Amino acid sequence: MPEALYLFKLAKDLYPESYNVYDSLADANEKMGQLKNALKNYQKAYSLAGESKQNQNIRKNIERVTAKLNSNK
Repeated sequence: MPEALYLFKLAKDLYPESYNVYDSLADANEKMGQLKNALKNYQKAYSLAGESKQNQNIRKNIERVTAKLNSNK
């Protein structure tokens, strides 16, 4: 998984306006337990996705990660 994280970070630098890159990076962050980074990247993906159909899925991901973060307090 660290290799995937590296590649997604590289893709983020190459394609900074791609919501899909941030969404994928957030997925990797979440799987690695990096919930704060996951939330930040899901929020960025949401802001970039605009009126895309993905926006609803990204919003659900934001809600799920927020709930996980709140349960850890």
